[in-house]
Amino acid sequence: MKAPALRAVFWREFTAYFSNPTGYVFITLFVFLSAVAAFWQESFFLANLANLDQLNRWFPYLTVFLVPSIAMGLWSQERQQGTEELLLTLPARDFELVLGKYLAALAIYTVALIFSLSHVVVLLWLGNPDPGLMLATYAGYWLIGAALLPLGLLASQITENLTIAFILGSILCAIPVFLFHAGSLLTGSEARLAERRLILVIDDDEDVARVIGYVFETMGHRVITAHNGKEAIELASRHHPEMITLDLVMPVLDGYTVLRSLRAAEDTRRIPIICISMEADPAQAMAAGADYYLEKPVDIEKLREVADRALAHLDGGER
Repeated sequence: MKAPALRAVFWREFTAYFSNPTGYVFITLFVFLSAVAAFWQESFFLANLANLDQLNRWFPYLTVFLVPSIAMGLWSQERQQGTEELLLTLPARDFELVLGKYLAALAIYTVALIFSLSHVVVLLWLGNPDPGLMLATYAGYWLIGAALLPLGLLASQITENLTIAFILGSILCAIPVFLFHAGSLLTGSEARLAERRLILVIDDDEDVARVIGYVFETMGHRVITAHNGKEAIELASRHHPEMITLDLVMPVLDGYTVLRSLRAAEDTRRIPIICISMEADPAQAMAAGADYYLEKPVDIEKLREVADRALAHLDGGER
């Protein structure tokens, strides 16, 4: 491999991208849209976790447009400017020319990711993100781009029109992104339907109920909510949820009354109940019929762990 030729092609393409204002526009747009996906969603603040889970769901779709914007001119502009034949006469193999262009595109993509590290700065301002998790997250982002860039290069090779190269590159990049989700939907739909449980969240504080409900929704479950004891008993009797979280300090009927009522009724007595409260006595709650007790403010990871345990016991025929 001739390193000077590879280095020359790499540097030529890398500097050419940043000598055009369009390159900066695409990178700025990418950072802005990724910030929207990461933070401008209610679910980020409801989850109360310093991570990029919201962005992870949308990032593959963002690359469908970012990757073609980087790769669209790598070959098409050579044809447009009539320099393709001159490039191919260089004392270098085709592999070295293609590799040089690919590495240049990968370097540009890496620069875009570096600019998006502003998201980590926001997380550091809001909380204490796990450095290992952030490193793994960005390594995953980088690998997604590295895998899709050859498709962008292929689109650029097919046509000399930049717009067509961008559209074709987006279509090619969309194939593996959407096939992955379509495949997971088709192969795992029955299993996921079986795993989707109906959970009743009972809390007089609507914000707390939304946070707890969101946690269960991210676990793949369905959620219904009640904001007082009377409504809770009615919903439990009508919908027969497979798990209940219960605040013990509520208006109309308190949590202890709700617990005793649910345990007394034949159709609700075996439903796992997680009591979540700040002022209640855990021993008293367990004596009244609770299966688990968590203290407010609730730890999200602990809630997930206890919910999984409760539903696993339900599958095993235990209460």
